[in-house]
Amino acid sequence: MSADQRSRNNVFAGLTLDRCSERRFDSDWLRDVEGATNARFLVLGPDGKALSQAAAASLRLLDLGERHEWLPDSTPTLLGLDQDRAPYFLLTPDSDACLYLGERCEGDYQDLRRAGTSMSAFEAGLFAYARGLAHWQSRSRWCGACGSALSLEWAGHRARCTNTACAIEHFPRT
Repeated sequence: MSADQRSRNNVFAGLTLDRCSERRFDSDWLRDVEGATNARFLVLGPDGKALSQAAAASLRLLDLGERHEWLPDSTPTLLGLDQDRAPYFLLTPDSDACLYLGERCEGDYQDLRRAGTSMSAFEAGLFAYARGLAHWQSRSRWCGACGSALSLEWAGHRARCTNTACAIEHFPRT
């Protein structure tokens, strides 16, 4: 079987998303897309499960109003823009906020394995991408060179050492 045929069978490889790597440093642009009316926010709990529709096999993405009402203090990470240029973001609130949100949205939290068998290729790929990035962010808290704290930059895709004498940049694995 060719690599092309194998990738069509991998539901997680179906993500067609412009990750906007060339725009992540532009804070004005990021503020604009985060405030766009068509922005959508994927919520991941501390256990790596995603908020999903309780009655359907799909993600429960928050719209801009819901995000501001229910998770105003959660820092968003840009995932990218879909084919219609709608922005997608990742939110990783604490356990209590996730519990509240699940009740409020009448949603459920689904693991990645189950998502791969029940969600569309776009949603399963979005979930996998968000989970990988959230995993890196949660485990990249300290500089491997000097031990100082790291600060997330570039819409959550780069971590910089806060020690000015070191200032090493750290990136997620590819």
